[in-house]
Amino acid sequence: MNKRMILALVLVGMMISGCNVAGFGLWLFGERPTHYVDSTFDMETGLSLEGKTVAVLIYVEDEIKIEYGYIPQTLGRWIREGLEYQDKERTDPAVKNIRVIHPDTVVRYMQSNPEWESTDKRKIARDLKADYLIYVPLTAYTTREPGMLDAYRGTVVGDVEVYGAEDTSEDRDPLFMSDGGMEVSYPESRDKISYNRASERMIQVEMEKQFGTKIAKLFYGREELTLTEDEQFTEPNQPTRERN
Repeated sequence: MNKRMILALVLVGMMISGCNVAGFGLWLFGERPTHYVDSTFDMETGLSLEGKTVAVLIYVEDEIKIEYGYIPQTLGRWIREGLEYQDKERTDPAVKNIRVIHPDTVVRYMQSNPEWESTDKRKIARDLKADYLIYVPLTAYTTREPGMLDAYRGTVVGDVEVYGAEDTSEDRDPLFMSDGGMEVSYPESRDKISYNRASERMIQVEMEKQFGTKIAKLFYGREELTLTEDEQFTEPNQPTRERN
């Protein structure tokens, strides 16, 4: 049986069963249409980081600082890169015209202001000449499995809060908070734990990179396939808008 005959039988079967033949044709013969889905931050706040200056401040608990004191710089760079570049070729900006203050500048501010933890985060944003402060308090950070000194698997957990420099509300509540803790483990599966000391640095870098990307995705939209009528019947609705 040749390919044309097989295709004809498939189309006849779809028509008999009531399937969307037009949608199947688009899938088979050309690119399916897409639509733009706003970022989580945009949808929940009605705001956007497009064209804004942003500072990323990472809080590390004392017990983590003892072994990993440089996290605000290294992880800050990955979050910065995730916000500024969405693709591997580093040519397509994730958030249009965003400017992310260099992590070293933020760390110098923290060092020069030892009371920063009790400072209104909106003031910190203003001090850093940023429109928004992305505050990332970490609650867990390790490159080893708990209780195993020679088993290497990275895990980082933290929250994300956003404060606006121009927010004048009486309370100090953030404009945005992540829905639960953000968590990344690398390798993802415990079956792939490394027992090679030399792999620790690679694991740490990849863990931080994935965590930075996960945080950045809260702030930029994405193109998604437009579902056919049959697919929409089984998929929840997504808030969408036309992309400018």
